[in-house]
Amino acid sequence: MDWTPQTDGYCEQIGPDSWATAAGLAAGAILLALSLLLRSADLRLCQQLPLGTHFAWHLINALMLGYDDRSLSAARA
Repeated sequence: MDWTPQTDGYCEQIGPDSWATAAGLAAGAILLALSLLLRSADLRLCQQLPLGTHFAWHLINALMLGYDDRSLSAARA
C-alpha cells in the first residue's frame, strides 16, 4: 500500500505564479493579524479614541478578503 500523499495536480491548479499567490495570501494573513490586534485592543482604546477601532478592523477585514480574493482569482486564471 502506498502511503505517499496525493496532490492530484494541486500545483498545476495554482499555476506558474504560485509565489505571487503566496505573497498575496501572506499579505492577507498580515492584514488579518492587524485586524485581530485592533479588535483585541478595541475596549482598551475606547477611552483614548472616541470612535474606537471597530470601524478600522472592519475595513482591514475587507482589505484582507480583497487580497485573498485577488490572489486566488489570479492563480486560477
